[in-house]
Amino acid sequence: MSGVFLAKVSNRQMLQDPNNMISFLEKNDIKSFDELHSFSDGHLAEYNKLAAKYSGYGNQIKSLLAKIEAYDRIKPFLDVVRKSESLKGLAKWRFDRENRSMLDEYPARLKEFRKVVPKGEKIDPQKCQKDMEALIDKREDMEGLLQKEVGDLACVEVIDFNKKNEEREHSNEVHAKERSMEHERNPSRKSHQAER
Repeated sequence: MSGVFLAKVSNRQMLQDPNNMISFLEKNDIKSFDELHSFSDGHLAEYNKLAAKYSGYGNQIKSLLAKIEAYDRIKPFLDVVRKSESLKGLAKWRFDRENRSMLDEYPARLKEFRKVVPKGEKIDPQKCQKDMEALIDKREDMEGLLQKEVGDLACVEVIDFNKKNEEREHSNEVHAKERSMEHERNPSRKSHQAER
């Protein structure tokens, strides 16, 4: 058996226990398949809302991490440029000569930095780090809510599968009985088929 949410559940044994399914139905006061599908629709909408928020936090974390990494890569070059700009005369000439490669490489590094951090945006790595940690905490809190929705929706998938499986088995039994009754009514057909 497979399902979108069933594939996301780690403890599938629990879903195979009929007592757990009965408990799920009782806990959620579900008495009919219409109620089950209403439950599923509501929880699917909630899951999608949570998943979008979870994904949004992930994108914000990636963006902040990219800014911190970009800042860390340009910081040594920035320090050299600032020091060069603060010096005058012979001291500047000596410093620039000793740090020529970094000063020459700075424009290319700045261009790379601006791909991540637009001009005019100030970067405070410590604030970015705090913001990122807060987002990670929010995301971790949300994981529990997502897992609950996944578990509930996986239960719905199992119950739906079992219902369809039961209907298929019942249909097969009905067809088998009909064929058996047809053979009993027309035994000559049976013998003609055997001769072929």
